[in-house]
Amino acid sequence: MIPHQLHRLRHLSISGFRDDSASVLQLLTSPAPMMEHLTLRGNSEIDGIYVLSPTAFEGHAPMLHRLTLSNVRIPWYSPILSGLTHLHVKLSNSTINDSPPDFDPSIDSADITARFNQFFDALRAMPTLETLYLENCLPIKPARGADARIVSLPHLESLHLLSKSGQMLDILLRLDIPVSCCLSFQYDGRHRLLREDSINDFLPFLVPHARGAAENNPLLAFSVSLENHQAVFKFWQTCQISANGIVVSRPQTSPDITIAFLHWTFCIEPVQLLCAALPVESLRMLVVRGGGRTDDMLPRAWLDAFGRCQAVEHAVISDGGAGGFCRALAMPMDPEKASRQRDERTSQLTPDELFLPNLHLLELERFDFESLFRKDEDHSDFPSGSFGGLPFWRIFKDCLVTRSAGGGSKLNLAIRGCSVNRRQLEALKTLARVEWDGITDGCHDQR
Repeated sequence: MIPHQLHRLRHLSISGFRDDSASVLQLLTSPAPMMEHLTLRGNSEIDGIYVLSPTAFEGHAPMLHRLTLSNVRIPWYSPILSGLTHLHVKLSNSTINDSPPDFDPSIDSADITARFNQFFDALRAMPTLETLYLENCLPIKPARGADARIVSLPHLESLHLLSKSGQMLDILLRLDIPVSCCLSFQYDGRHRLLREDSINDFLPFLVPHARGAAENNPLLAFSVSLENHQAVFKFWQTCQISANGIVVSRPQTSPDITIAFLHWTFCIEPVQLLCAALPVESLRMLVVRGGGRTDDMLPRAWLDAFGRCQAVEHAVISDGGAGGFCRALAMPMDPEKASRQRDERTSQLTPDELFLPNLHLLELERFDFESLFRKDEDHSDFPSGSFGGLPFWRIFKDCLVTRSAGGGSKLNLAIRGCSVNRRQLEALKTLARVEWDGITDGCHDQR
């Protein structure tokens, strides 16, 4: 029935087909002169890969603008790719091992060279492409014979790439896209060891892109999430600003830049590389959720990672990382320089020495105010419940005093889902404007 209706269909969506019904793909043989949107979704639980024949629709679908394929592969030389405005191809983990040898970088053959060059030929045939979403289907650059020409995609608005092969940069450096294009890069560590320097796989492309965009739309918000065995970094060029110029809410839109390392085993090391390379001087908001992986970060590590983000006004810090971050607020950015310049009769900071001098709003989430820490950062932090050290809330009070004496403005402090008691809150209220959500784990005296 389907072949006889293709000539009149504008939209066709087929989902969930299995091996015994995948033959439906072989029925897409007649021309589809009116087809505008085609969606094919194979069953992700099947250990196999479906292929849409390059002769589908007899190569005649001149109105096709949107193509969405999930667990269905299409040869890059297929005629129906020409003229697309939206291309979404996603291959699942279960199909990756049964895919053609594009995914094995150790293989160098004429087929791999052909596939690599056909990929860019396909993109050249999509001059009005607006969305490009590719997961597990990037071609591998051959050792020789690769097409070095640049592909211009002047209308591209969104680019999403997920790679297991580590060859993403070979694709990116051959693309010329607008600086306004939203970027999303993901690496999966299950199939390739992700090292601290894996972020360099895309920095040569990302840096000029971000700096070009910053000329008209600077980066305003930065989110770091190290939860659930992932490292996810997001940047926004927009965030809500209140009448008095202070950031008051988190971005509600999709990020302009997303970088995700799946199955990541490291901590916050890539942040320093990102902040050193990207135009982060304009950031107004910083969100760091460490998922326990920033608990051991000493104050100096926070300064090293975020020292160039000095325009930040609103910070959200969760979990044990709050200890090191809050103590960094009372430390000079350059201790040696501060020591040389400081009058021997005073130990106060000066405004130009402060970390995040414009910080007005600090949100602390899921943190135990009784956690024990040493005041001296030369020693490792004590975990919660250890003997020795001082409770965080006492150290935080001292940090607020030091920061205020150095010219820091009075903080607005929002405490969310933390273990804190009323006595500690009252003590902090003498130094900051405190807002508490009333939620506590109840492990401390609430009097």
